[in-house]
Amino acid sequence: GDLVRDLLVPVVGVLAYVAARATADADVVVAVRSVAVAAAVVFSASCLFWLWNRGVPPFSSLGPIFAEIRDRSAYGDRSVFPFVSDSPNGSAIAFALLVGLVIPFRRSRLTNGDRRLIDVTTVLGFLAVLTTQSRTGLLSLATVVVVVVVAGRPPRERWSVIVPVVAIAATLLVVGGQALPSDRKISTDASTFVSRQRLWSTATRLFGEQPLTGYGYRFSASDAFLDPAGQGANRPAYALANTPAVATGPQNEYLGQAVDGGLIGLAFCAVIAFGFVGVARQADRSPKTRPAAASIYATLVAVSIAMVSTQVTRSVTNTALCWATLGLGVALVRNNQSTERSDQNKSTQGAVSA
Repeated sequence: GDLVRDLLVPVVGVLAYVAARATADADVVVAVRSVAVAAAVVFSASCLFWLWNRGVPPFSSLGPIFAEIRDRSAYGDRSVFPFVSDSPNGSAIAFALLVGLVIPFRRSRLTNGDRRLIDVTTVLGFLAVLTTQSRTGLLSLATVVVVVVVAGRPPRERWSVIVPVVAIAATLLVVGGQALPSDRKISTDASTFVSRQRLWSTATRLFGEQPLTGYGYRFSASDAFLDPAGQGANRPAYALANTPAVATGPQNEYLGQAVDGGLIGLAFCAVIAFGFVGVARQADRSPKTRPAAASIYATLVAVSIAMVSTQVTRSVTNTALCWATLGLGVALVRNNQSTERSDQNKSTQGAVSA
């Protein structure tokens, strides 16, 4: 089942490509508006869940749903959703990727209402990440803000905005970090970071024993990375209620891919990453498609950072968002190329007629 799911996820990128190829420029605005509205709804749900956990009643129809989610969750009052495998980190990364998908299009030909919608969605995204209490998600969101603002500008203007944008992102990190509970502060002494170091050490040892081909598909999700019940108190983010032991994985995507696929698997992942970069560079050549380039760059950088402390591909939502962003970028590039060729042909025909 996992293999079938993982093989089908890239289909999301194909669907995004087909949908975007079939739209005109005006429809792209509608698509951006739709994504922004959907993202705002998801972000609001996370915020409502967080408020509900603190005694603030939401809409009556949401109470039973939130109660079921909390009863099945292993993460206390941290906002979680079943569609990201009950992981606050997975939720937070998905929120950051959604923000990175809509912000770049703010500089496109949108109405003032659409721009305000994107602004509201961005603020809700920041609040939603805070409700997950995910330090990885907070860092990913700050990275997204830097990349989309800088990459969304024309190349000659980028250096002039780097310093103020980095300052804004740093402020987000500081403010967000202060808003986290005392046991979730950003620190190298955090119990989850110490536990991750143990897992990373295990993964490094296993990779050294089988470096070329690795141990096979999904080995990193097996009992090779087991959290004994005795360590549960030191690892609250992974300790499941009434469960004697938990297979946590190496909590590092790079090490997870190395253990599963060895150097061959890492090379394959690098090829995929270079494919993303290639599409982003193509999209960056035209002002019309530059927002798509900014989204792809933001996705790449945010995911690359998140992969250091979590296994991003464990979440279907996050993987699907990556492929959807790529598919959208490819489609917009192809649409722009078709438009330019059409305009050039019309210009040539007009010159011949004259």
